[in-house]
Amino acid sequence: MSRGELDQATLEQIDSRLPRVTTLAERVLGLSPAFVSMCFQPESSVPVAAPCLHDAFHVACEARYALHETFAHLVWYREKRQKPDEGAAVWLALFYTTAAASCLYAAAEDLANALVEMFELDRKKVNQEGNSGTSVHAKVGAYLSKNMPTEAVTRAVCSLGQSESWRKAMQWRNRWVHEQSLVRGLGIVYNREKRWRSYTDADGTRGVELGFGGGDMPDHSVDDVVAFVVLAFEGFLRILDEVVTSYLNILSKAGITHQSEL
Repeated sequence: MSRGELDQATLEQIDSRLPRVTTLAERVLGLSPAFVSMCFQPESSVPVAAPCLHDAFHVACEARYALHETFAHLVWYREKRQKPDEGAAVWLALFYTTAAASCLYAAAEDLANALVEMFELDRKKVNQEGNSGTSVHAKVGAYLSKNMPTEAVTRAVCSLGQSESWRKAMQWRNRWVHEQSLVRGLGIVYNREKRWRSYTDADGTRGVELGFGGGDMPDHSVDDVVAFVVLAFEGFLRILDEVVTSYLNILSKAGITHQSEL
């Protein structure tokens, strides 16, 4: 076990720092793909959005668990442990926060696929937005913005991509996967760059020099990363809720007027 047992009051305080998902769970998990299918033709992809929304919600719950453990490890190693250990606090909190950011990326992909299915979008046209390495949620956002700009769900999806906290969380995840993600508090660290430095003396003489020791300064503290990932998580839940509302409106037009009918 990577941390000790926290008292109930502390656990409740940690839980209060993250949004509740009970109401959203009822809305999402009440969407039965089989019952939705009864109101659509066999070739319709609209019912396929239901399991996509289930997946988005479940992965978002994984992100919530990871963030809960982030706070729990910070509290344990900074406040509850007999001898505080900042290095362990940073390392373990970073582990769980990065896991949460990765979950949010995956949940956004699930949500994007739900939008493709519920609006029966042409995937070939959606995939033309951006290059082959662009995420599905970025492509869907660009497609909706171009082709369905007045839809409320388009404004909601685009607002998530434009939010500073979401951009930072996704950049953190992308750097962790593809490049390098460093935080303060883990000892000496080095950026991936050439170590020789160019210089120019006062008399205009130019040269190169090689320094030793000290390492490099990371861009973030672990608390910075935790803060923007938590905000990204909160924003994602709001957008997921708005997409569910849009989906329910589509179902209503097909004859499903109450979610209890599902």
